[in-house]
Amino acid sequence: MKRTSLFKLLTTALIFVLALGAVSLAQGTTGPRSLLGQPMPDFTVTTIEGETLTLSEVLAGKKAVLVNLWATWCGPCAMEFPSLEQAYETYKDDVEVIALSIESNDTEDMLKEYAAYFGMTFKVGNGSGTDIPAIFVDRGIPTSVLIDRFGNIVLIEVGAQLTADPFLSAFSLLTDDGYSETVVLEGWPQPLPSWTILFVDQNGDPVPGCVVNFCTDETCTPVLADENGVARFTGDPYAYHLQVIYVPEGYAFDTAQEFYADERGEEMTVTVEKTA
Repeated sequence: MKRTSLFKLLTTALIFVLALGAVSLAQGTTGPRSLLGQPMPDFTVTTIEGETLTLSEVLAGKKAVLVNLWATWCGPCAMEFPSLEQAYETYKDDVEVIALSIESNDTEDMLKEYAAYFGMTFKVGNGSGTDIPAIFVDRGIPTSVLIDRFGNIVLIEVGAQLTADPFLSAFSLLTDDGYSETVVLEGWPQPLPSWTILFVDQNGDPVPGCVVNFCTDETCTPVLADENGVARFTGDPYAYHLQVIYVPEGYAFDTAQEFYADERGEEMTVTVEKTA
């Protein structure tokens, strides 16, 4: 009898756990992430600068918009803002950042003081009067919602980013001239490795002014070596091959040569012959 009761108890518990799992899965498919790839709901807010901001109007002049949902009492949010500001400064011509507090008690004066303290130059306002927090905040803040040039949601991520790299990588992808259709991201894209090509002569002295082509099968990007003889390029080394197409007068190099990287983030030294 005891064994039967125990079996029934374990069976009931297992059914309960499975039911919870089913509910969890159902919630996962109907939560904010179910909106990925879909149009972002339009909204209008008033910023701390007194500007009336409507998302659809912002998108008319930008290639991407990041909506950051936060609150003044949120510690991780404060940790993230310096990184977000750094990325915004790099891409502000093409990307708008709208930081919306979800806290109704965050007054305009509080937000102004907060933004000034953290050096936030992007758009800041209180979004508690909109539907946006209710739609997207289900697992905490900060929550980032990234919208592409077509007005579609491509990323919804919860948690603070402590470096600018995730923002920079995402902004780079969405502002690229080749971005022709909505691409849903599974998470913050990883930063692409950087190639570093050092041009030196046979004596090991740097040779500035050399030009190297970074080429895929479709296109090539020429890069000029700086005053230290260094040419840098960001891109997946597996997708590119290199070809030196120009060396300054007084130097010689076989421009028919091509180079291939064997591993990511390849660093190369290329020797050109000094003839004069």
